Amino acid sequence: MKPLVRRFALGALIVYSFSFTAIEAHPRLPKPSVTLAIILAVDVDTQSLVIKTGKYEKPFVLDWNEETTFLRRDHQVDAASLKRGDTVEVHYKHISFRNPLLKKVIVLPPASIRSESGRSNE
Repeated sequence: MKPLVRRFALGALIVYSFSFTAIEAHPRLPKPSVTLAIILAVDVDTQSLVIKTGKYEKPFVLDWNEETTFLRRDHQVDAASLKRGDTVEVHYKHISFRNPLLKKVIVLPPASIRSESGRSNE
């Protein structure tokens, strides 16, 4: 009879510990991401930006809202001023069930792109 009581007590303890840890679970906020990319398309009407991050990577779509900032040479600009082929530093965060949300887009000048990539013109 004692082994049955021990098993019941052990089972009750396991169930109690799992229910207790479920109560203490905290939601995680999406981590912001940063990447260098090339703009393929800008749609001001739907507030979306299509970018490609690497030569062999698939393009992906990011959305923006009124809190998104667009910078060129440390000055804020409109999204409509972004052009296809611009190299940008994109700050965004992943959101469930939607395209990632842009937080900040920085248009990089061509000279800084070459120096950041480590390539020379030789």
